[in-house]
Amino acid sequence: MDGHPAGFALVKRINDAPPTFDMGEFFIARQHRRRGVGRRVAIKLFDSLPGRWEVREMPANKPAQTFWRNTIASYTSGAFTETEEIFPVYDNRPFIVQRFETATPSVL
Repeated sequence: MDGHPAGFALVKRINDAPPTFDMGEFFIARQHRRRGVGRRVAIKLFDSLPGRWEVREMPANKPAQTFWRNTIASYTSGAFTETEEIFPVYDNRPFIVQRFETATPSVL
């Protein structure tokens, strides 16, 4: 890498019992895309924060939907749900939402 960050993620804990996390922002710099960087970063986040997860995409953002569906399906072996929902906190805009649970990672 060239000394600049490959990307960033903003994860918010939205509930304590059970622990529930929201992927609010996830960005991988263009020059690092299609190299597996995003998938590896997402998996590290999921492994490091066991609990329930919610990942949202705007309906028009088809590349993000494809990325998250593929990444989450692979990570969970298909054990996730997907819905389209309206969020009042975001001016009643619709989002595609994937929900799934992560387990405590095993110690290698």
